[in-house]
Amino acid sequence: MVSEIGAEVVDLIDPPATDMHGDPVPGTGGEERVEWCGIYPRTTEEAADRSDTVLDKLVGLLPVHEDRIKSTTQLRWRGKVYDIEGSAQPWVFLDGEDACTQVNLKRAAN
Repeated sequence: MVSEIGAEVVDLIDPPATDMHGDPVPGTGGEERVEWCGIYPRTTEEAADRSDTVLDKLVGLLPVHEDRIKSTTQLRWRGKVYDIEGSAQPWVFLDGEDACTQVNLKRAAN
């Protein structure tokens, strides 16, 4: 994977697995700090029902392999936790080397 993409630091959060009763399974889940990320705005919009809710959407470029990002992984940036929308997608250089992984981020805010 590449080295520096940007100057941002994020935390990838994997929630703990749950058992058949919805209780967390001990020893699962965790967090990983990732440096040299790039984060930039994608869009912001009001909820469809005109409530006070605003959806903030960002794009994250991370120097990790896309297999590291699961469908349940969340990302913390500057103290705010974002859900990852869709699948993590690889950016690849023309020579076939991995450049970075793009994640689309979404957070509901009031």
